[in-house]
Amino acid sequence: MNNTQYSENERFEKLILQLQEKIKKNPKTYQLKVFMLAILGNLYIGIMILFLLALIPLLLMSILFLKAFAIKLILIVGFFIWVILRSLWVKQIPPQGYAITATDAPELFEIIHKLQQQLNAPDFHKVLIVEDLNAGVVQIPRFLGLGSSQNYLLLGLPLLKSLTVAQFTAVLAHEFGHLAKNHAQFSNWIYRQRIRWTQLVEVLEQNQSRGDFLFRPFLNRFVPYFTAYSFPLAQANEYEADAIAVQLTSSQSTAEALTTVSIISQYLDEKYWTEIYKHADDMPQPVMTPFFNLTHALTHELEKENTTAWLSVSMQQMTTHLDTHPSLQDRLKAIGVVPEFKYPSAEQRADRLLGKQLEKVTANFDQMWQSNISSSWQERYQFIQGGKQRLIELDQKQQSDDLNIDEAFERAQLTLFIAKQTEQACQQLAALHEKAPEHAEICLEYGRALLEKNDDQGCVYMIRAAELNEFMKTTCYERLRDFYWQQGQPDQAQHYHHLLVERLELESLAQQERNQLHLNNKFTPHDLSSIELQQLTDALSKIKDLKKAYFVKKKVDYLTHLPCYVLAFSTTRWYQFTNKKRIEDVLQEIQNNMPLNQAVLILSIEGDNYKFGRKMRWIKGSRIF
Repeated sequence: MNNTQYSENERFEKLILQLQEKIKKNPKTYQLKVFMLAILGNLYIGIMILFLLALIPLLLMSILFLKAFAIKLILIVGFFIWVILRSLWVKQIPPQGYAITATDAPELFEIIHKLQQQLNAPDFHKVLIVEDLNAGVVQIPRFLGLGSSQNYLLLGLPLLKSLTVAQFTAVLAHEFGHLAKNHAQFSNWIYRQRIRWTQLVEVLEQNQSRGDFLFRPFLNRFVPYFTAYSFPLAQANEYEADAIAVQLTSSQSTAEALTTVSIISQYLDEKYWTEIYKHADDMPQPVMTPFFNLTHALTHELEKENTTAWLSVSMQQMTTHLDTHPSLQDRLKAIGVVPEFKYPSAEQRADRLLGKQLEKVTANFDQMWQSNISSSWQERYQFIQGGKQRLIELDQKQQSDDLNIDEAFERAQLTLFIAKQTEQACQQLAALHEKAPEHAEICLEYGRALLEKNDDQGCVYMIRAAELNEFMKTTCYERLRDFYWQQGQPDQAQHYHHLLVERLELESLAQQERNQLHLNNKFTPHDLSSIELQQLTDALSKIKDLKKAYFVKKKVDYLTHLPCYVLAFSTTRWYQFTNKKRIEDVLQEIQNNMPLNQAVLILSIEGDNYKFGRKMRWIKGSRIF
């Protein structure tokens, strides 16, 4: 990873650790500091906007002297102000779900009303049942944020099916604790500030205006610092809400709720939904009812699973700066209890609180699920059927003739993923690895197949695949991390998790800089071979309306060994007007006929992009057409 980025991440983590000590000493003072920091950020932006607005009357007065140039400056400044103001607007969309009322579910609303009275919490304008294994409070500001907020209580149907009434009440008490302490309102406000400032940075980068020097230096330093400073407050809010849940219910109910949700979350992700989606291999339409069947699965299938292993995984996870929710072990430690998993009996399940609405909500969610997934389900079915047919063809060819490496590898993959014959696939992959030990994809699939059998020899092949192909690193590191977690080796799991996070950040930064072009970027002559250059010019010569083309190399800071090229083109002669449709057509043709396998950014140097053309003309050998 780039050393600068790595050191920034380290500084971010160290700063959070230091700030966590501060918030423990004086939470109220710390919250006030976060608030003042947010005010400071908005104050700076406000002053800069006022400064820009003050320029307009001065420019109006200068029209007498500067004439048309002054009018141009007014338009530029006015447009810049409009762009800034538009980027600062953060629209919050109200959450969606199945709305229920006190008439529909009197027992549920009795619990809600009791908790509201105990905590003197504000009323909810809507209670919505949602599809997640979660509960939450959402506050939507009204009247441009000047009036009171509209409060939504979101209750996940899977959560109601997973907890006892006592456990579910503890979860509600946690969420009400956020609301009563104004955690939700303050956290939402802080979140909107971060979104607002991030949007402003992105807009400034996209527009490349000369006026961005007023904002960018401040925001580039302030936003990361503010994010770090507000992070410990968000985690402290979770601990405080847990303490409120213990106070209003019991430590046992709170511990059971936290533990049960953690285990069932893993069951749903790794088993329940995975098994449902497997039906797409043989069924052309999604006819099952997963929300209705969930009750049966949790009652009869969950007990067959190794819940102890899932609990072990959860308890080994550490609190990090990547999530405002502390780890399970830290949350349980804070309330002085040990993990305790308890799944409810039929009469104890909290979903009975929905009364007669339970059947309607469940049927509604099943219908929506079937409708939403229908298209991708059919695509999966057709893909699997095509794979089965292809496997038959390769098996027949194998009997009558030798397959080449690519065909044999395809056959092994189909045997593994389509036929689900792991042993046969491993035998095929082992034979292939002997023939082509440096084939990265063979190493990856062989290693993955062995790990599926809990054979730790697969780790050797996964590591080798990552060495042979750097773009397999994320896949390999993630699989190795999960394998070591399952094997009860947390140190090794943490090692590969760290490598995974580093690589993901590096690839994200590399992709980001390869998706953007700015006038302050540095460009150098391309380093294409004569054959590659000839292939490119031949492809460009077939494009009718293409008049000029420049080809250069962009200097990048991440994954520098992988080149990033820029192809700049023009479709207009000196006596012609710019034609947007013609530019779009030529751009599409270039994309469709690009013979190079490397990353190439393509842009027109007409209209607003004319400065790129000026810059590239001075680069030696850049004009290729």
